[in-house]
Amino acid sequence: MRLPARMAILFGRRLREFGYRAAGLELDRALGQKATFYSGVPVYASQEEIIERGERFDVVSMFDVFEHLYEPVAYLKSLRSIMAPGSVLLIETFRTDSPAFQREQLRHEDVKPIEHPFMYMQKHID
Repeated sequence: MRLPARMAILFGRRLREFGYRAAGLELDRALGQKATFYSGVPVYASQEEIIERGERFDVVSMFDVFEHLYEPVAYLKSLRSIMAPGSVLLIETFRTDSPAFQREQLRHEDVKPIEHPFMYMQKHID
């Protein structure tokens, strides 16, 4: 899970409180350790670390991550190694077919060519 730190902590903790086995992925190791401390769920620093521990997940969620990926297809393929058979991938991303973007166009706050190398529409995700 690559959410702003506070959201990652709350999301992981809430999942745990509802009885789910949750884990996170945060590339910034210090931020991941902080999230683990406050959420009570393991937060890994890489997919390799997840694989080494033999973890496989029924649901993988990506909140505000997809638009940051420079190689989205390769990244999606890499997720197979941590997803259980029949698992679900949930992607939430900024979309250019949203009412906010349609209204503001290139002035929209999420238009950041370096930080967001791709901008998507629902049909791209489908």
